[in-house]
Amino acid sequence: MKKINYKIIKDIQYNSKSDSLVIGLYSNNKFDFKDLDNMSNSIVSEMISSEELSSESGKVEIIYTPNKIFKNSKYSKIFVVGLGDIEKANNDSIRSAFANLGRISLAKNINDISFLMDSINNKTQNSDNFILSAFEGFLLGRYVFDKYKSGSKNENEITNILIISKIKEDQIRSIIEKAIITSRAEMKARNLVNEPANTLSPSELSQYAQKLSRKSIQCKILDEDDCYFAGSGWPEQIEKHPNFLSQAIGSAESIAIIAKKKLETNQDFLPEDANPVYLKTPDYKKS
Repeated sequence: MKKINYKIIKDIQYNSKSDSLVIGLYSNNKFDFKDLDNMSNSIVSEMISSEELSSESGKVEIIYTPNKIFKNSKYSKIFVVGLGDIEKANNDSIRSAFANLGRISLAKNINDISFLMDSINNKTQNSDNFILSAFEGFLLGRYVFDKYKSGSKNENEITNILIISKIKEDQIRSIIEKAIITSRAEMKARNLVNEPANTLSPSELSQYAQKLSRKSIQCKILDEDDCYFAGSGWPEQIEKHPNFLSQAIGSAESIAIIAKKKLETNQDFLPEDANPVYLKTPDYKKS
């Protein structure tokens, strides 16, 4: 993954070296683009009003705003990312839409780009996740495995991102840092999948895992006595069995019913729809 630099600002008029601006557009748009209109002769709001811009989820359109025509514009291109209905949008749809943007920006060799982040924010409790999903999608959309291609792009190239938002800077920074970490982790996994078998042998893979473990991975192996089966969908008579333990485990309330793999009857009580997972012993409090 190329190096990423990002800067967080509140004013859209900030003089950035980026000439590309990204906005999100919902079909039932509630965001006020007045600050953008002031520098683009209201072209965005007018095109929204006349329905010339598509808000279809995943569709990306470009408005060209050259400085010769738009004297106050700081950007020569505005990427409009369709996000669909704000009530139906979810993390996956946001991530997919911005993955499309990532692929387009990569194809156009755009490494300096600005985001009008508050246009993506849906002003609900899920807004942080929407912003996180948008950046994960954008970064992963720019992924390419060209390790063995001649003339491949220089991995030392830098992607510069300018984030324009009135949300608290610490809050935005935390979201962006998480997006970078999760995206890098997924790209490493993709690299392993894309490596030819003759270059990534089992021993090479184990050495790769060992290198990772020295950095950030901790592992504890549990034996059978340390494990409990957990899952939703248990029959009522089973849940009421005296050997069942009812315990809230963090936010995972849907699987808070914990049971021994085998009860006094020595039978396996695991319905087909129980969605089982292994958990540590009952003193484990995290989901």
